Amino acid sequence: MAAKKKIDDATYVTDLVGRIIDECPRRLIGSDDERRAQEILADEFRQRGFEPATEPFQYNENLYKVLALHFGLGVAGSVLFLFSPFLALAAHLLPAVSYLLDSTKQASILRELFPKVSSRNVVVNAPAETDRKLRVVLIAHADAAYTGWLFDPNVIRRGAHGNWPRALQFLNRPVYLATMSLFLLAVVDAFAWLSGGQWCVPALLLYAALTIPTLIGFVGNMQMVINNQVVPGAADNLSGCAGLLLLADRLDKYRSKGVELVYVVSGGEEAGLGGAWALQQSRSVSWRPEDTVVIAYDTVSNGDLRWYIDGEVVRTTRPGWLDHALLSAAARKKAFNDVCGHEIQSGATDAAPFIYAGYPGIGIGCVDPDIGAPRHYHWPTDTVDNMDGDMVVKSADFVDALVGELIKRHPNG
Repeated sequence: MAAKKKIDDATYVTDLVGRIIDECPRRLIGSDDERRAQEILADEFRQRGFEPATEPFQYNENLYKVLALHFGLGVAGSVLFLFSPFLALAAHLLPAVSYLLDSTKQASILRELFPKVSSRNVVVNAPAETDRKLRVVLIAHADAAYTGWLFDPNVIRRGAHGNWPRALQFLNRPVYLATMSLFLLAVVDAFAWLSGGQWCVPALLLYAALTIPTLIGFVGNMQMVINNQVVPGAADNLSGCAGLLLLADRLDKYRSKGVELVYVVSGGEEAGLGGAWALQQSRSVSWRPEDTVVIAYDTVSNGDLRWYIDGEVVRTTRPGWLDHALLSAAARKKAFNDVCGHEIQSGATDAAPFIYAGYPGIGIGCVDPDIGAPRHYHWPTDTVDNMDGDMVVKSADFVDALVGELIKRHPNG
């Protein structure tokens, strides 16, 4: 019977993802397609006896416009250096600080120059059946990503497998590298402005080299803006959305153990974690970090199951008890013994806004070791035909085991 249930679950996931892609092919933040996809998923929760709530928010509609502005301003700063180190300093320091704060969800500066669109989160609350000891929040996003040259599988593979010494592994993190290059350029600008010194050819060549990561970031992101192509997003992240429904069936048993379960279908993740950030801000008082754990359930297909080490500029950290829970969940069954950590090279998951705000959290997803990312990641081939429904089922089983371990190991458990 267990084998039949697994087959049924995988078929359910595949059918649901296929239906959403057929009916909602261009699921950008704030679009009718994003809204319709969320409505389909909300109906699936209702069929399980839940009553979803919708929570609107506003956010910018295109992450790559935001990135192109930051890095484009940085490139302009390098040109301005030839005329005014002071103006170059301003043009480098502003986007560096802006994106550092933006990526860690501390503040939004240059992003505010772009208009906002209306999106929403779908929130399903399953209260604890006894006195609540722990709240587990599971988030999966329904929107789909833009694509372009930077997401060509060969480009991702070369970046992931750069043969750098450990001390230079940051060279495999393009957004981190471009952002840190802006800070270094600002240091050079400040020195030149304050000293009024003359620059030799080697120093100018170094300055030009520091500009290269920013230039690549600008060109690559601008190409995606111009390309304006949206991927189907079967694995990333309709697989996670469908997996939430499997988890709603599996995790209900924990409510009798004092666990409140919150399932969130977020909007605007691909625009820069918009829905998750809005959710975190709206719950900053009512959800305490001391009794809340956040799990981002993102791209649970097309690779080997992993937990993510999050943060594209500033790496996130986890408390020791959460590490122990992850390792214990991986040891529970032979099928989970290959589950381990993976450092995300670029981007972040919906857990990041909570982690940066002090909540314990983790992302769960899949990575193909050969590529360094999920197969078909942000690529037009991320279709339902290329999605592995059985891996979605395995991921749900793993999260089930993980929640069981969280109950044992959380300080409130």
